[in-house]
Amino acid sequence: MRVFVRRRVWLPLLALAVLAAAAACGSNSGSGSGSTTGAGSGATTGAGTGQGGARLTVTFDVEGGVTLKGTATDDILPSVGGKSVDTCADYAKGGKRGDGTSVFVLPLGLGGDLDGKNVSLNVQVRDYAGPGNYTDEQLTAEGGAFGVQVDDKAYVASSDGSGAIVSTDAKGGGTFYFEKLALANGGDIAGQITWTCRD
Repeated sequence: MRVFVRRRVWLPLLALAVLAAAAACGSNSGSGSGSTTGAGSGATTGAGTGQGGARLTVTFDVEGGVTLKGTATDDILPSVGGKSVDTCADYAKGGKRGDGTSVFVLPLGLGGDLDGKNVSLNVQVRDYAGPGNYTDEQLTAEGGAFGVQVDDKAYVASSDGSGAIVSTDAKGGGTFYFEKLALANGGDIAGQITWTCRD
């Protein structure tokens, strides 16, 4: 299912589509992260290959100011609050920051380039209550607005029409649907980034 939305009015319909797809499929497989999110959140990476051997597969379908199509893999899941996770099921549960806030950290570092572009995600679900659907009001990031970094360009949520939904499942997988993540000097992107996790 390819979702490419340009108007915030479509987000409620997108949310219904996510719920219907999750109900029809049961659950997706999921993934984790492969880089440090930065100081403050307590979210960092922990190697999944050390004990659990989890592998993340992240698939991009993004258009706009930059086109991202393809798949990248990584063997690293994020840790939150200093606690490493080694299995996809543990990743799906999320974690707690040092201040007690429950969070889910989307896949970050991809372990390589995507079509010659260095891509990373800076997205966290705050007040995470386990697998489910979360709207942009619950999305945050380390150091500012959530978004997608492509090379040296940060496409981030803005107050003029950005929208997003994160859907996660019990196997550590999920999808980040978004519209109008914008550059500071103009241009934006929209699409979806899906991840799966395999122990």
